[in-house]
Amino acid sequence: MGYRSDVLQAIAFPSKDKLLSFLTECRLDGVIDKEELDHYEVRVFCDMPDLPETKFTYVLHADFRDVKWYESFSDVQQHEAMLELANDRRYPTCFIRLGEETEDIVENVDSGYDDTFEFYWWDYGYQVYRGYDISDADATLTMQDFIKTNRSSDDGQQPETSESQDTVSA
Repeated sequence: MGYRSDVLQAIAFPSKDKLLSFLTECRLDGVIDKEELDHYEVRVFCDMPDLPETKFTYVLHADFRDVKWYESFSDVQQHEAMLELANDRRYPTCFIRLGEETEDIVENVDSGYDDTFEFYWWDYGYQVYRGYDISDADATLTMQDFIKTNRSSDDGQQPETSESQDTVSA
């Protein structure tokens, strides 16, 4: 089956024209093929507060879940080459790889431009944490409340259910 990882790659651009120019360069120079480029989406941040020096409103973003990320694979080489080109062009980049092992975390971020400008990826919602997200439910019951509300009543009628706590307690 092989070792699997979750990988995030992002590149920030100050304008749509810069993003389009970068994508054109990637395709014309054979950095990445169309099939691999289709893994990306463009995230647009219109209501971000102005950051020093410039405002980056376009983020080219790819999120790979449960993938084999080996440097010897041609698809991985393409994504890494695209990130390297973005670094060469001094665009802010973010690469995060979470391996199967708890300690196996690679986080490479570059603020681009120069050392006087700090690009904070977490302002754009990019951050590393080991955990998971759970969607909100309409109601959440502790196990005791669930059992109590679902016991058969003496009169043979179905017990009433009530919305309970917002979280499950141990």
